[in-house]
Amino acid sequence: MKDEAIRKLLGKRPQNYLDFDAQGNEYKKYFNHITAKEIQCVIEPSIWDSYYKFCFERNPFDRAIYLYYFLCQNKSIKFDDWLKN
Repeated sequence: MKDEAIRKLLGKRPQNYLDFDAQGNEYKKYFNHITAKEIQCVIEPSIWDSYYKFCFERNPFDRAIYLYYFLCQNKSIKFDDWLKN
């Protein structure tokens, strides 16, 4: 996405993006839009079980606009036509 490219140019990453194993090797721990299932795989079960988990659902119209721009960045399809499909 365009904002991620700008962030990368500025040397910025998501918080806790990288971590290190016992040998000091760098690895990607978290990333943008990581799912709950993926987080569950990288944290201790006791931590996962102790957290209160919740989700916010976007307004359906706002979500449709976001998905349109996310999925159709390089396509020449009008928003109305995309919605109909």
